[in-house]
Amino acid sequence: MAERSRVRVSLEQRDDATSSDHRIWALKADGEDVGSLEADRLGGRIDVRLFVTEAWRGRGVATAALGQFLGLRAWPDAQTLRITLDPDNRAAAAVAASAGFSASGSDATGSEHWERAAPGPRRPPSGPGRFVDADGRIDRFPVKAAELRELLTWVADRTFSPGEVLSERALNEGLSGLTNDVALLRRHMVDHGVLARTRSGSEYSRAEP
Repeated sequence: MAERSRVRVSLEQRDDATSSDHRIWALKADGEDVGSLEADRLGGRIDVRLFVTEAWRGRGVATAALGQFLGLRAWPDAQTLRITLDPDNRAAAAVAASAGFSASGSDATGSEHWERAAPGPRRPPSGPGRFVDADGRIDRFPVKAAELRELLTWVADRTFSPGEVLSERALNEGLSGLTNDVALLRRHMVDHGVLARTRSGSEYSRAEP
């Protein structure tokens, strides 16, 4: 049995949307128009509707289109994505599940709602931002010394004003907004020469470069 060739799927945003909270993408497969994806922002929730022409169903087009839409992060501040499905359409439910959606209820018409958390912002390809989560908190420390020092310098820039000296309590309060492990972060900053203790040992300042 011959193996089915892979279909090239793309989403192309159309310019006929009625507002910034309502967007439409043309769905193409191998360059042919095969459907559409529409999305509406309702506060922190994005309602998604996906249509694929019958001739192209069952060929992975819907799965690819939904995955591409997630990657677009069309509304970076969105919290939840919702897709509404016919309860008898098990193929559509399988597509939604593969994209991380799960059934969350139904409406008065009997249609099923499937929801998932909206994707977070992309991490930058380089720099300290790679080690910081969507809330601006450190979620892991770099292994490489140069990258760790860069991250620690980034922390110091956000914690100290030029020439400022902080008590340990004030320093801990500043670091607590950036990490769940204040003691470890403070120790890293001292050990890697980013912070210096005063002679009394009870206060901290930026180390001289």
